[in-house]
Amino acid sequence: MELFGRARELGELVDRLRGHRLVTVMGPGGIGKTALARAASARLAHTFELGAHEVDLTRVDAPGAVGGAMASQLGFPTFSALVSSPSEQPALLVVDNCEHVLDAAAVSIAELLAACQSPTVVATSRSPLDVPGESLVVLGPLELPTAGHVDRDIPSMALFLERARDAGVAIEEDELEAVADLCRRLDGVPLALEIAAARIRSMTPAEVLARLGDLDTLSRPRFRGSARHRSVRATIEWSYALLGERERDLFDRLGVCSGSFRAVTAQALDVGAATPADTFQALDSLVAASLLVAHRQGSTTRYRQLETVRAFALGRLDARGELTPTWDRFVEHVLGQVLGIIDAATTGWRSSVLAELFDLFDDVAAALRWCVANDPGPSRAVLLLAVLWGVVHQAHAEDVGALGEQVLARWPEPTVPYWADAAATLATCRYLAGSLDEASALATRALEVGGVSFAAPVTLRRALGQARRARGDAAGALALFVEGTEEARAEGLTGMALELDVARATVLADLGQVDVALDLVRSAALEASTGGSDINEVWARTTEGYILLRSDPRMALEVVDAAMAAARRIGYAAGVFANMRSRALGELGEGRPQDAARTMADLLDELVSRGGLELRLVLDTVAVVLERVGRPSWASLAATSHTLPVVSLLASVRHELFPLPAHDGPVLGIGEAVSLARAELAAFLEAVSVAALPVPAGRAAPLEPATDAVAPAEGAAEDGVFALVGELWQVGFAGRTVLVKPSKGMADLARLLAAPDREVHCMELVGVVVEEHTTGEVIDAAARRQYEQRARDLQAEVDDAAADHDLGRAERARVELDLLVDHLAAALGLGGQVRRTGSNAERARSAVTQRVRGTIRRISKVHPELGRHLSTSIATGTFCCYRPERATRWRT
Repeated sequence: MELFGRARELGELVDRLRGHRLVTVMGPGGIGKTALARAASARLAHTFELGAHEVDLTRVDAPGAVGGAMASQLGFPTFSALVSSPSEQPALLVVDNCEHVLDAAAVSIAELLAACQSPTVVATSRSPLDVPGESLVVLGPLELPTAGHVDRDIPSMALFLERARDAGVAIEEDELEAVADLCRRLDGVPLALEIAAARIRSMTPAEVLARLGDLDTLSRPRFRGSARHRSVRATIEWSYALLGERERDLFDRLGVCSGSFRAVTAQALDVGAATPADTFQALDSLVAASLLVAHRQGSTTRYRQLETVRAFALGRLDARGELTPTWDRFVEHVLGQVLGIIDAATTGWRSSVLAELFDLFDDVAAALRWCVANDPGPSRAVLLLAVLWGVVHQAHAEDVGALGEQVLARWPEPTVPYWADAAATLATCRYLAGSLDEASALATRALEVGGVSFAAPVTLRRALGQARRARGDAAGALALFVEGTEEARAEGLTGMALELDVARATVLADLGQVDVALDLVRSAALEASTGGSDINEVWARTTEGYILLRSDPRMALEVVDAAMAAARRIGYAAGVFANMRSRALGELGEGRPQDAARTMADLLDELVSRGGLELRLVLDTVAVVLERVGRPSWASLAATSHTLPVVSLLASVRHELFPLPAHDGPVLGIGEAVSLARAELAAFLEAVSVAALPVPAGRAAPLEPATDAVAPAEGAAEDGVFALVGELWQVGFAGRTVLVKPSKGMADLARLLAAPDREVHCMELVGVVVEEHTTGEVIDAAARRQYEQRARDLQAEVDDAAADHDLGRAERARVELDLLVDHLAAALGLGGQVRRTGSNAERARSAVTQRVRGTIRRISKVHPELGRHLSTSIATGTFCCYRPERATRWRT
């Protein structure tokens, strides 16, 4: 969709994003923040290695759900997995609609930026996030036509005319004056203009203007705040008043839907519809009036209300006294959907069933939060929590765990029907978080009490068995899995019985009964295939491949490859991860450590790109590979992996295929450990690519990296390494080598070290070709007028809020006003004169000096001798140079 009249703002936002990691587009509702952020994202996406991605926070209403929403929309199972992703490849992230969960959004974004060097974030909000390093782009209304001057190309006019054309109406020349009056009346606010233009099919511009005047909404004292905000509210109310009674009723009720929803949800809320066709007709009318947005997702149409529109709908619903009854209808609708899904899953886990459950997660979580806050009894909450058992092994474990703690804290009585099923979900979340004692205690208590349940005797034993296995108690886990299987078969829960059969098989293999285990897992795969349970079948085949590693690695690899292809085909990420790991173990068992290292490097790439719950197994397997090829870093990876929770049934605790020697390696941070694992695998693979791999005799001999055969140059007293290996810089000097995170300063140093005694201009290092002596004023006249007008509006809002004794709104406006004043003060000098920026050569000199000296300080902390050498031999300024006291040969 074309962006009207925002060329200057778009240019400013693009420039800011090139120099800041967090830029917030700030402005009132309906002003076009999302459109501007998306336009900047589209323009810059190709400059980011990982492209551009978007998170829509309208999908959540609760602050506690923000981190999970960010993670799931970016393809990560949990927020912890997202912030642990150590990728240094740049990515652009749009976080849209932060204002209704402002504090939580700010915390999550700040944590993400602190943990990961990869992302640059553009946020949209009505208020600043107040995160350190935040840069603000304040968005004002579109340019308005002046009185007596009509121009189709004025941005506000152009937008209105384009939306009228979208509605099938061409505005005549003699109607342009009325359009200009409309644009001025609506303060140039894009959303207000679009809603008004949607009515042009049935009214002339003059009639629209008259109807707005008849309502006289702009002067009503109940609309506080800036004129622009009143314009949007007035236009929404005017368009709402033109709807039929049925459309108005449905519009109000749809306000309970956060994020997007399907037509089936609208039908459940549409109390006045006699048939589904009635609901579709009402939806069509709302879309035509620009009060509802429709978009395609695959073969399904989804709908959503813009946040400003939704706030109006919820206000209307509350004023009617229908808010609680409508939420109750929504909860009942969601509950009916998920119970139907779980009922379908009892005969087997299918990828289509799991996908549908994931698709409903936001609705289930919203319904559950409403129940915890408003329901007098636990009946609906425990059922909603119980059904989430089906998703936590794939994603959302942290969010579901937090919700589960709230549910059981409010209703701790275990005799409530289905309480045990809810307890099974929470116990599983505790197990996945590594809280084995708490998980076992809750599951044991729920089993002892019993009560009405649809699957708790099975799911509770499963959780207890997983906890036992994570502790290395194979025999105890086996007994629980056998009991769980018997319960599942007795209750007709075939899907769960098949899963527990596979779990039994892995434990039997750990205990040395490989043939019995293979018979059991192959039988489960056949039964799953016959019943059309594709996830059960793929997991059984995945486990078969893992078990075969103990007896026939070659056959195991054939089974693993087939299972991995099937897992990819149905989008089963857990199966893909497990099979990639099994492939590496099989390659290691066949004496092919180079292939194993390559497979684990690929697995780490997948882990970094989308996260995963299997981090312990991944790091542990990398440690095995590195130990086999003699790289000492294996010990720190092994030590780190053992601090992480065991979350997979393929983690053979105390029965590992390749036990590691005793070690006392240091424990690393998660991001640091993953970066180290990738760098070490890359270094090993680089070494063996130029050096012959020794034929292993039982165990492969340690490999040393290949070195250049060229003799040292005359007078070269010592050699150094300053090379990018994988995603880390390998830095070696005076007999000691360390790994350093990438930065622009590291790249600058590598370039200088590669050319001793050569002076390099600072602009060459920053990549600027043409020198400009000045880049002009810090803030232009148009921007200055918008900032000053916004400051006046904010001061009026502070006064209005104070008059209404609304201290919270007054404080928010005052904070934004202070920020604007600070920004103007930074842009204006004495006497209000606009400051001018220095030349780009001066900025380049300052930037290069700061980043090179800062990098040397970082290096000094981990390699003091090299830090001293660089401090005395690197010169910075307009020209930078490396002049060592003694000639040093560097491999860069």
